Amino acid sequence: MSVPRGAAVKFTVTPAAGKTVKSAWWSFDAPAHLKTWNSRSINPTFFYPIKGTFSPFLRITYTDGTIEEVHRVSYITVV
Repeated sequence: MSVPRGAAVKFTVTPAAGKTVKSAWWSFDAPAHLKTWNSRSINPTFFYPIKGTFSPFLRITYTDGTIEEVHRVSYITVV
């Protein structure tokens, strides 16, 4: 996905079949900005402030206590 610098990027959780999301934790660029570019919103919007290629990471906790992690390496390119 390619977006202009400063554009809004909407992230959306799609839960596993039959599961209900209890909480989510996003890093909008892991591991480089793991501790600074993050959100606990289930469906956050992020504005990438610099050009580059970024790798979003998501940790979903379901109401049944299971955890799912998704990491999309080099998924977003900001131009």
